[in-house]
Amino acid sequence: MCACCSHGFLTFFFFNDTATTEIYTLSLHDALPISRPQTEIYCVEPAGFDDTARSLIAGTRLSIEPGQRSVCDALLGPMPGILTFPINHRLLTGGLTVTDEQALAAMAYAFTTLRLVVEPGGAVTLAAALNRCFDCAGKTVAVILTGGNVEPSLLCATLMNKATP
Repeated sequence: MCACCSHGFLTFFFFNDTATTEIYTLSLHDALPISRPQTEIYCVEPAGFDDTARSLIAGTRLSIEPGQRSVCDALLGPMPGILTFPINHRLLTGGLTVTDEQALAAMAYAFTTLRLVVEPGGAVTLAAALNRCFDCAGKTVAVILTGGNVEPSLLCATLMNKATP
């Protein structure tokens, strides 16, 4: 399953059907290891804003480089949270990153194929699945898409393939 930590509704899409499930999330990770201990949980972040992924490797909270920009504005915290990092460090398997272009393409895919309006930050997990940022072969993968807070002009430009991050 893929899930991002945006503020919004959750929509589940399941692919394949096997005994192994992977979850890409910064939310939902409290209940899943209890109910499915074999579940792998990953965070997905915009490229350049992989503070959680880098912090997991380092074992301590690291910040992002100041002055960077991304269309995934819902996910641009400067550093993992004081309260959430110890939980993430204990429960997350690792972190993945996607580019703004991949997030926008996933946003367009969600609209044209799934008929859902999803903001760029809410599409990062779908982008990770569509771009094979993790091994999902032979596994059940569910993607949680969140948030519809996208500027109409960005959505239109993305659908017309004219969006630039």
